[in-house]
Amino acid sequence: KKQAQSSDADKPASSPEPEAASGDAAADAIARAKAKRDAASQMSPQEKLEQNLASLKKRKANAEDKLKQAEEAGDEDKAEKLRSAVETAAEKIADTEQKLAALTSESPEAPERKAVEAEVEADPAAAAIAKAMAAREAAAKQSPAEKLKSDIEKLEKRVASTEQKLKAAQEEGSEHVEILQNSLSKQQDKLEQSREQLRAMGEDAS
Repeated sequence: KKQAQSSDADKPASSPEPEAASGDAAADAIARAKAKRDAASQMSPQEKLEQNLASLKKRKANAEDKLKQAEEAGDEDKAEKLRSAVETAAEKIADTEQKLAALTSESPEAPERKAVEAEVEADPAAAAIAKAMAAREAAAKQSPAEKLKSDIEKLEKRVASTEQKLKAAQEEGSEHVEILQNSLSKQQDKLEQSREQLRAMGEDAS
């Protein structure tokens, strides 16, 4: 008996298992979300990023499989949406890999590492909801020209961000270089189209 007790004590503590289904779909969904959040709260920033990276790679692989099927079926509309999904996943993978590199290569007190840790430790869901609500409220008060200017500012930031990711990917010899190049080209085209629309309204698009 003593040996059995010792063996049990040596076992690592496991995460609390989610409660059994209650029959209430909403309550079960909330319970699952809470269990997932509680599990994430016990992970280090590096573990969170590694988990997110694995999830993103799986999402990209699934999108690539579906893209291949859509292309073979000749469904160009679906294929175009899936190409966008692959590009978005590749961008996020590159971004996550760069954050992981900052965590593992920088000293514990380096500003870049501290910034990544703070970002990862924040509540992304709450931040995303707050950001979306603020953006929707601001957009409701804007004129068409003001909204277009706001969209152009966002596109400019996205282009700059993608250029940075592409540069880092090229330096690392990443497999995502071609996808990032295609994504950047599309973003630049969309930015120029938005600027042309703004100029057509008689506004300065510089």
